[in-house]
Amino acid sequence: MSRASLLRTVALSALSGCVWAVIASFVGKDINGLEGGLYASPVIGVIVGLLFQGFSRHSPLGRAILSLLGFYLAVTLFGLAIGITDFATGLQSGPGWSRKPVETVLQAIIGSLWGVTFLGWVLLLWPLAYLNFLIVEREVT
Repeated sequence: MSRASLLRTVALSALSGCVWAVIASFVGKDINGLEGGLYASPVIGVIVGLLFQGFSRHSPLGRAILSLLGFYLAVTLFGLAIGITDFATGLQSGPGWSRKPVETVLQAIIGSLWGVTFLGWVLLLWPLAYLNFLIVEREVT
C-alpha cells in the first residue's frame, strides 16, 4: 500500500468513526457515560479500517461476515473506551463505591455488546457497517 493510500485510509476511517459516534449518540441517547467512547470513535474507526483493508476482495458472504466482525470489534473497542473513562473518572460510581479496573471495563464492554445485540440494533447497524466498509474501500482504491 502506498503512503498516500495509507493516509487516505486513515483519514476516511477516522471520518467514518466520527459518523459512527453520531450514530452511537442516537442509539445510546439515554445512557450516561458514553463520552469516552464518543471521543475514541475516530481512533476506533482507524483501527477497524486498517484491520479490514481488502474488504471488497472477498465474496459477498465473506464481506457480510467481515462486516459483522468489524462491527462487533468496533463495539468492543467503544465499550473499552467507555470502561476506561468510567474507571478513570468514577463518573458512573456512587459515593463510597470501590470499583476494580477490570470489572469496571468489562462491565462497559459487555454492556455495549449486550445492548447492540439484544436490543436489536445489530439488525440495523450491521448493514450500515457493510456499506461503510464498501464506501471506505471504494474511496481508497
